[in-house]
Amino acid sequence: MLAVALGGAYAAEAFWAVAEGLATPWEAWVGPRPDRMVLAVGGRYAPWTVSAPWRLVTSWFVHIDLAHLLVNLVAAVALPRAGGDRLSGRAWVVTFGLAGLAGGLLGDALGVVRSAGASGGLHGWLALLAVEPGLRGPVVASAILSVATSLFVPAIDVGAHVGGVVVGLLAAAWLSAGVGRDGAGADDGASPPTEGR
Repeated sequence: MLAVALGGAYAAEAFWAVAEGLATPWEAWVGPRPDRMVLAVGGRYAPWTVSAPWRLVTSWFVHIDLAHLLVNLVAAVALPRAGGDRLSGRAWVVTFGLAGLAGGLLGDALGVVRSAGASGGLHGWLALLAVEPGLRGPVVASAILSVATSLFVPAIDVGAHVGGVVVGLLAAAWLSAGVGRDGAGADDGASPPTEGR
């Protein structure tokens, strides 16, 4: 579902930007997209966060170029599949939203002026998979590698990645108690005990 939203947003932004003269067809569809286009379609711009807080959300659906979109599409499809049916849809949605917001706010706090993409929420999803004991090692290794890479590649918003991982790990810790997992926790479908039968 997220992959469809990301791809649909990318296409809508490209059509609109070309029609408005904000980008050439090549820039709009393949990239890199010019800053004027990224900001016009909802990219995050730190000086505007207070006056336009909605950009903390719209920026998740804006991507810098086709390669950026494709990496996020792969993650948007692969991560929920890795989690299987063991996590509720609500856990995925809430984690993505909170991780995306935390990533945007941390990016602002760290001085990242412009940012776009779903990586904050997707890093939340990556860390959320730590709820599965068999995935903890690979999840932690992947998160460390991704965050370390963001430290050395100036175009990557390290705040989005770190903020997403932190929220995802907090969600995984909360869900480890069984809350929000399909078939687990307080609402596990078991009948309450009855006396006198």
